[in-house]
Amino acid sequence: MIMPLGCRLRVYLCCVLKQTNKRLFWGGLTGDLLSLGTVQALGALLPLATVPYLLRVVGLEAFGWYNLSLAVMNFGVAWVDFGFTLTGSRDKSAIDANPTAADQSAIQQQHASHHLFSRYFFTQLLLLCIGLPIVFLLVMSIPTWRAHALYFLFSALLLPAQILMPAWWLQGSRQFALLARWQVLGRLLFAAGVFALIDNRDDQWLLPLLNGGSTLLVAIAALTHVMYIHKISVRWPGLASCSALLRVNRPVFVGGLSSAFYAHSTLIILELFAGVRWVGLISTLEKIMLVFRMAANSLQQVLIPRLSAHVSVATIHAVTYIRQLVLPVAILGISGSVLLWALGPQLLSLVAGQPQPEAEALLRWLSLLPPLLALGVLPSSLLLATKNNFLFGRNLTLAATAAVGIHLLLVPYCGAWATISSLLTAELLLTWRNLVSMKQVLMKYNKRDEHER
Repeated sequence: MIMPLGCRLRVYLCCVLKQTNKRLFWGGLTGDLLSLGTVQALGALLPLATVPYLLRVVGLEAFGWYNLSLAVMNFGVAWVDFGFTLTGSRDKSAIDANPTAADQSAIQQQHASHHLFSRYFFTQLLLLCIGLPIVFLLVMSIPTWRAHALYFLFSALLLPAQILMPAWWLQGSRQFALLARWQVLGRLLFAAGVFALIDNRDDQWLLPLLNGGSTLLVAIAALTHVMYIHKISVRWPGLASCSALLRVNRPVFVGGLSSAFYAHSTLIILELFAGVRWVGLISTLEKIMLVFRMAANSLQQVLIPRLSAHVSVATIHAVTYIRQLVLPVAILGISGSVLLWALGPQLLSLVAGQPQPEAEALLRWLSLLPPLLALGVLPSSLLLATKNNFLFGRNLTLAATAAVGIHLLLVPYCGAWATISSLLTAELLLTWRNLVSMKQVLMKYNKRDEHER
């Protein structure tokens, strides 16, 4: 009996989808990525929904000061984090993937996990005690910033929140959905507070308080939940242990700080050279680009512990996995670029509350960013999974230096166009350098495997 054409097409499509899922997304990557990516995208869209309301109620200048305070405090967050969100998830995944073979394996594995938790927690606490005074000295040393010190004071709540939120632990345990739900809860609290409490320009100081306060409350709740479920007992690991962790993680921190530098220094440079109004406009564009950045970050957070587990068995497994992901990731990046080009101006008008001709042309050029973000995730994830922290940090530092140099050189003449140019140049350079480094790493592993055989 000959099947109708429609039935044959349907059967063929089902087979293709089944094989694609089996080959490209084996091991639960689809579920992890959808759990983390979808909920994080929602977390990015919630603040995006508040922007039109805020621009109408508090104005572009107040919105600019709020985002400037966030940009400054993000340097403090990078210092407190010290790259632990990436390397901590890798170390936790390695412990879970390699339990010791004995009757005491479960006890030893639990002890190792709790010791790792204590090391990261107290090391970050030491970093907070050092970094917080430095940040406030910087703020108070600039007269225009000192006049708006309340913004920076309330935004500083993000620093202890970074310590208390056990993001690296949940990522290493592959509890991506739980982590994303905690993050979305914080964004929901922020959005609800904005619409309920901010009614006029006099309430503008509530913006950083609501953002930092909601993030801190959710971080405390998440930490309490993790410590209760896993029965974690936190103990002081010793100064030598904390110092050793800082030395090992220093290359990743340098890379993360460099990344924060070219991602957030743009707003600081714009405020110094072009005024806080352009800070508000560029911040509006960044809210749109945040969706794509969070999608790339979600993919990286899912890949690092997974690749780390594959590398511990055989490097060829991780390489094969990366190769299988190239095509779908490239398609996703190009699709994001097309959507941003086609719908970007309408989305910008919706976010800003009114047409913004000055920013629409900038957004058109930013449509080149999603493919760079998508392809850059794969080599950076493999570098971190194989513990090539130095290469990862060096590449980020190089890209950040180039971006800041271009921005400082062009911003007096081009204004916000210098911001877009420096951003695209940095992402292109970072992707290229990570690809070169990944090739070097793979050649090293191939030579080692050949020598062992």
